Amino acid sequence: MTGEPPRISIVVPLYNKAAYIGDTIAALANQAPPPAELIIVDDASTDDSVERCRQALTEFAKPLSETRQQLILSERNSGPSHARNRGLQDATGDWIGFQDADDCYTPGALNRIRRAIRACDPTMLVLGYQSDPAGEHFPDLAALEGECAALECGLQQLRTPLLTVTGPDFFMGRASNVMIRREHLRGLWFDETATLNEGIDFWYRVLRSVLATTPDARIGLLTEPMIRFRILPDSLSHQARHRWQDLPPPPSIARYLDSTDPFDQRLIRTLAARWTEYADWSLKDASEQRAFFAAHATLLQRVALRASSRGEA
Repeated sequence: MTGEPPRISIVVPLYNKAAYIGDTIAALANQAPPPAELIIVDDASTDDSVERCRQALTEFAKPLSETRQQLILSERNSGPSHARNRGLQDATGDWIGFQDADDCYTPGALNRIRRAIRACDPTMLVLGYQSDPAGEHFPDLAALEGECAALECGLQQLRTPLLTVTGPDFFMGRASNVMIRREHLRGLWFDETATLNEGIDFWYRVLRSVLATTPDARIGLLTEPMIRFRILPDSLSHQARHRWQDLPPPPSIARYLDSTDPFDQRLIRTLAARWTEYADWSLKDASEQRAFFAAHATLLQRVALRASSRGEA
């Protein structure tokens, strides 16, 4: 393909990440070139996040001089999905990506993404990431053997996207590791009531919509680490929980529980397995574990999962 490079908009939800937002902005400013648009939505932080954000935008004013910038301040804390939706409303780029406020794009990542877009004309891109400090790497191509096809530009194409993304070895939405053409997001929003797996839920709905309107859409996978994904003790997905009620079912389970579509059913089985494993880990009190599995026994039975032996003990 030829023509102008795609304009990329990055939306960053920000809440109490004063220690990290400067690094996130620095990593974007040091891309060559930086994104065409940067929208940061502060979700009523109670620390110095906004001040640190403004300092970083001033410090990197020169490399970001061609980047359209917005810093949106929310009056009350409404959660990361609300912040993402608010930024999405104002985004104007050809392509949209989200960036968590404690993560960083790796050097050269946006240029690598632009090259893949121009060379292979994908509709949607799933990005590789490296977690810090755990060293987790996504994707594991050995686990996806036979599910990807190498394209001429070094990009992998998902042969059967719905099969791959609903399996246990694939993460589409973790670490905000997806970019897509903006026109495919019209009318689609993050579920603001969800506290777990809201990104996975959103991007699965987006993929469903893309394939319904564009059956021959090319869904790409960049296997190199495009994102350095920080795993912090206060991250919602890595916190110990004291009450079983703090672990409601992931939104996709309720959304597709009555669906007869095999991919929907495959997704909710995968998410239910991760959800129960997380409950096993995060609920340190054995009585809370038992209460969790007792409360959700009917639901788990419907998605053909047995409660873990630890939860039944």
